[in-house]
Amino acid sequence: MSAGGRLLGSVNEPPRQAAAETAGVPLSRVPVGWRRTVLSIEGPGRDELEREGLLPGSTVVVTTRTPFGGPLVVELGRTRLAISADVAAQVSTAPSMARDDPG
Repeated sequence: MSAGGRLLGSVNEPPRQAAAETAGVPLSRVPVGWRRTVLSIEGPGRDELEREGLLPGSTVVVTTRTPFGGPLVVELGRTRLAISADVAAQVSTAPSMARDDPG
């Protein structure tokens, strides 16, 4: 509560920190089933991902995550790509604007 006796925030208001964490999240941290929009791709895997069609503005869905830091699989349109965890960590994502989007 503030000095005026008002609550700082509301049940209906999303926490500011949580909103900030959803933008610019590495693809390597996105849960299975979530649809994300690619913001940027950095690092040495960029050229190969771009040749495969993974570009800033692309929408992807994480479909599979392997254990022990192994690759993850994403759907890009009708294509599935296996991406190493190291390369996926260099792909910055934001929530997709799709209405059926859980993420």
